[in-house]
Amino acid sequence: MELDQSVNDLDRLRFALILGLAICVLGVILSLQVSLFGLSSQNLYVNSFHVLFVRNETLVFFLLFGALLLVRTYLFSSRFLPVWPCPLRNDFLRRLPWLGSLALGVVFLAWLGDFMVLHSFPLSNDEYLPRFQAQIFLSGKIKADMPIELREFGKALTPIFVSFNPEEGTWVSSYLPVYALLRTGFLALGVESLTNPFLAGLSIVLLAAIARRMWPQEQTAPFIAVILLASSSQFLVTSMTSYAMPAHLCFNLAWLYFYIRGDRLGDLVTPWIGFFALGLHNPFVHALFVAPFLIMSLWQRNWRLICYFVFVYATGCILWYFWWTRVVLFSSDDMSVFQLPVAYQLLIQPMNLTLLFAWQSFTLTVLAFLSLHKWRYLTGIFRPLAIGCILTLLFYCFFPYDQVLGWGYRFFYGVLGNLVLLAVAGWYRLRESVGARKAWGFVLIGTALAVLVQFPLRCIQVESFVRPFAKSAQYVQSLPQSFVVIDPEKVWFAQLLVRNDPLWSTYPKVLFSSYLTENHLNKLSGLGEVHAVQPAELAKCGLHTIAPRIDAR
Repeated sequence: MELDQSVNDLDRLRFALILGLAICVLGVILSLQVSLFGLSSQNLYVNSFHVLFVRNETLVFFLLFGALLLVRTYLFSSRFLPVWPCPLRNDFLRRLPWLGSLALGVVFLAWLGDFMVLHSFPLSNDEYLPRFQAQIFLSGKIKADMPIELREFGKALTPIFVSFNPEEGTWVSSYLPVYALLRTGFLALGVESLTNPFLAGLSIVLLAAIARRMWPQEQTAPFIAVILLASSSQFLVTSMTSYAMPAHLCFNLAWLYFYIRGDRLGDLVTPWIGFFALGLHNPFVHALFVAPFLIMSLWQRNWRLICYFVFVYATGCILWYFWWTRVVLFSSDDMSVFQLPVAYQLLIQPMNLTLLFAWQSFTLTVLAFLSLHKWRYLTGIFRPLAIGCILTLLFYCFFPYDQVLGWGYRFFYGVLGNLVLLAVAGWYRLRESVGARKAWGFVLIGTALAVLVQFPLRCIQVESFVRPFAKSAQYVQSLPQSFVVIDPEKVWFAQLLVRNDPLWSTYPKVLFSSYLTENHLNKLSGLGEVHAVQPAELAKCGLHTIAPRIDAR
C-alpha cells in the first residue's frame, strides 16, 4: 500500500512538471502569435500589454523551460546532484531571526527599487491616481477644485481615470478611497514611497503567522511559505510600485489570519478587515478572495456569525456604492464593464495564465500544481483557497480588456497568498515522495534561480521600459511655458504624460490635444504661453514616435 502511494505521488509530480513545461511552451507560442498578428507593433495606439508580453516574456519562458527539464532530471535521477546538504532543521530555524530579516529585506529592496528601477515614476494611471488622491486628502478635502479660468479646458486637463465634474469644477479619483487614505498617512510623514514596501513586509509576517497556524506541527511551514512569496518577482517588483495590489494582498492575508484563529477576537475583527478591503480601490479583488470562505461558512451553519458577517459586508457594499455614485458620480452604465467573453478573451486569458507563472519561481508553480492535482485531497481551508484562485482567473474572462500595464498578471495579485499556501501543501507532498533532502534541494535550486536570475532580469526589463517615460515626464514638467499640449496619437503611450497637480501648485499644466479646438488654443494663449510638444522632443527621451497612417487610395 505504501509503495502504491509513493508511485501515485511520483506520478502527480511528473504531471505537475509537465504542466509547468506546457505553460512555458504555450507562452512561447502565444508570443509568436502576437508578433505574427502585428499586435506588438508600437505604431498601434493602445497595445502595451502585447508589447510587454513579446518584449519580456519569451526569454523567461525559454529560461524556465530549460530549468524545469534540469530539475526533472534532478528529482527522478540519483546521478544528477546525488549529494545535497542536510535539510534545515527546526532548531536551526528557531535560532535565526529569519522572519524579521526577510521582512525587512523585502521592505528595503522594494523601497530601493522604487528609486533605482522605477525612477520614482508612477508609470500606470492606476499607480498615479492613489498619489493624486492622497494629495487631495492631505489638503483636507475629498475633491480638488479646478480654477475657474481653467474649467473650460477641464476635459483636456484631466488625467485618465480622474473623474471631472464640470458643474462643480472638481476632480476626484474614480477609484475607491481606502488605499489612497493609506498613502495619505505615509505622505503626511514624508515617506509616501514606503507605503507598498511596508505592506509587502507586513504581508511576509502575516503569511508566516498563517502558515504557523495551518501547520502547527511543522516548524518549517512558515519558512517555506515566506521563501516562496519573497522569491516571487511579481511580489517584489509590484511592491516597488504604487499599485493598490500590495494592499489587497496584505488585507486578504490579514483577513485569513484572523479568520483561521477561530476565536472571539478573530470572529469580531475579520469582517471589518473585509469592510475596508472592499474599498481599497475596487471591490472585486477582495470579493473574489472572500466568496469561497463565506460560502463555506454557510455550510457550517453558524448563523449568528453569518448574520454578523452579512451585516458588516452589506454596510461596506452600501458605503462604497454610495462613494462611487455620489462622490465619483458614476452612472450604472459606467459600472457595467463586464460582459460575456468575446474572441479577444480567447487570446489574452491564456496569455494572462502564462504571465502569472512566468513571474513566479518554478518552485511555486510546480508545488501549486502538485497540490491542485487531486481535487478530493483538498480539504478544510485548502478548498476555498483553491476556489479563490480559480474564481479570480475565471472572473476576468468576463472583463473585455487586458491589464494594459503591470508586472506579472496583476489582476491575480490579491490571491497570490492563496497560491503560496497551496504550494506549501504541495511541498509536503513532494517531501513524502522524493525525500527531505531532494525536496529541500528543489526549493533551494528554484529560489536561487528566482532571486539570482529571474529577479535581476525582471528589474532590467522593467527599468528599461519605465526609463523613457520617466525622462519624458521630467522633461515635460521642466518646460517653461504655462501650458503644454500632448498628442498621444503621435507618440506611443504619451497619454501617460498628461498628469497635473490636483492642488495646482506646479507648472506647466499638461493637456490632451484631442480635446482642444482652435478656439480653446486661442483662449489658452491669453492665459499664458502654450507649447505643443513635438514627437521629436519625446523621441530624444526614448519614446517611440508613431508612424503616420497612410490612407489607401
